[in-house]
Amino acid sequence: MAALTWRTGTCAEAALCDQTGAITVANPDEDDEAAAYRLARAIEQAECLDHGQVQEIGLRRFDPARHFSALAARSC
Repeated sequence: MAALTWRTGTCAEAALCDQTGAITVANPDEDDEAAAYRLARAIEQAECLDHGQVQEIGLRRFDPARHFSALAARSC
């Protein structure tokens, strides 16, 4: 997974780590070409990851049944 954000502290940082993706932060004042270059670099970094490991980590972190159970157990 590769992510381009315009600031730090986004959902991308919560979802990804060095083993599951690459995140780049673009300055909103930069032009589109600079942002595209940053994203291309993040994609290149993500291509080097072990895709099986990325999937395994993702399924472990974001298991839908576990999340549903946790939400259903909470009171309003």
